[in-house]
Amino acid sequence: MSTATNWFDDSLTSTIRAHGRRPVLTVRAAGELSDIATMAKALHPAMPAPPGAVVVVDLSAVTHLSFEAVPPLMALLRHTTTRYVRLCVITSGPVRRKLILLGLDTVIPLEFPADAARGDDQCASAEGTGSRPS
Repeated sequence: MSTATNWFDDSLTSTIRAHGRRPVLTVRAAGELSDIATMAKALHPAMPAPPGAVVVVDLSAVTHLSFEAVPPLMALLRHTTTRYVRLCVITSGPVRRKLILLGLDTVIPLEFPADAARGDDQCASAEGTGSRPS
């Protein structure tokens, strides 16, 4: 497992580990995600995920997600879908409410932090090969 923390912002981290034979890349953000630049910076390490990988976006420590911060998440969704990468998001209450309000819970698996901590989450599941474009 390897972990990287931005030297200038310890609220953004990324981790790579293996779950079975699949690489699992986890990016984490904390605090407020109030603009495109902040969310893009948080999600950037997930972009090179190889086909068949799992990308977990851990927003469980995010206290506020603005509408302006959502486009980079949608860009990551499009990117992972075309590369057959499985994407899911671990959410805090405020993030979950915002993503459900936007209807994104129908296209992105949303997990509760407690499920992820117990290992009951779909995020780390080795089942399937990711989203397939239609």
